[in-house]
Amino acid sequence: MQKTEAIVIYSFPFKDRKYMLELFTREHGKMTFVTNRRLQPLTIIEIVFDEHKQKLSAIDIALAYKTILYNPVKLSISFFIAEFLRYATRNEPTNLPLYDYLRQALMWFDVVEDSFANFHLVLMMRLSAFLGFAPDTDNFHAGDFFDLREAQFTTLQPMHPDHLSSAEAASIVTLMRMNFASMHLFKLNKDQRNHIADHIIQYYRLHIPGFQEMKSLQVLRELFD
Repeated sequence: MQKTEAIVIYSFPFKDRKYMLELFTREHGKMTFVTNRRLQPLTIIEIVFDEHKQKLSAIDIALAYKTILYNPVKLSISFFIAEFLRYATRNEPTNLPLYDYLRQALMWFDVVEDSFANFHLVLMMRLSAFLGFAPDTDNFHAGDFFDLREAQFTTLQPMHPDHLSSAEAASIVTLMRMNFASMHLFKLNKDQRNHIADHIIQYYRLHIPGFQEMKSLQVLRELFD
């Protein structure tokens, strides 16, 4: 038997009143189990399992959220993040720094009271560093384009359509410099936020094979002003 902490990525009905759980575990990366418990996405749990039989023997809540599950805006954001993580980490092996970052981010999101409208944008961009395709902001110069395929800033406009204009490229640099404590200082309206989210998702689709259409994105578009 082995024990590990895990973040619930997806939970859906399976058969005979059981549920399929997709988990991102701290020590074993992405794992899937069948259980008789339905758990909310992004719930942080501790599991005991038989590695050979891929069978769960125990599930306990490792971190009880105070607001995420009860604040309708946070809940909507959490569904989006869970769906995003499902595709972004679909083949992810053990990645301790990524897991620890996600756990810390979720703990912060649970306790913050306001000014979290940019949370999902910062989280998505910061995750690219843990997954190996973060933009190299050290080589950015004002007026540069950003090549989404190559994950590079360039002074020349790429010949293909998968690139950002100089103004859009600058917003990527800004996001990479944000953190959760400072992101409230960067004022974005709803249209700007949605536009940036579209570009980030396009970026992930180019770098992660099989990254699917985000069903929860439309709900997120209606949040905030």
